[in-house]
Amino acid sequence: MVRDPTTKTLGDFYLHSHRSEKLKDLTGAVDGFAFMNNTIIRLQEAKLKKTKSKFALGFYRWPISWQGSWQNENSSEKIDFDFILSKRKTFSNWFVDGFAMGIVKGSIVKDGQMYEVYGLGEIIQ
Repeated sequence: MVRDPTTKTLGDFYLHSHRSEKLKDLTGAVDGFAFMNNTIIRLQEAKLKKTKSKFALGFYRWPISWQGSWQNENSSEKIDFDFILSKRKTFSNWFVDGFAMGIVKGSIVKDGQMYEVYGLGEIIQ
């Protein structure tokens, strides 16, 4: 959920990221969309960076915060975002990777205005 601070209207945000070389040609490494102010914005040239992670019971670490940006396909505007995983429930751990769901909070900055983000995150590490 994306909340506009001025009009109090709600929107949506979806981000998909993977490291699979086989799927890169099909979907790209990072893809998604935002629905803000009654407009659908595709995440053109999206960039995503894991900024913090925590210990996991295995040979990997759970990501807990991300930063990134994307280019608005309708203009030259760059849109930035910053997310944290505030709660996590681990469903599976295979020692080399795992599967979890969590509460994601953060913000999107578009046109100098900050939009609150709150929702579910699926993590397959």
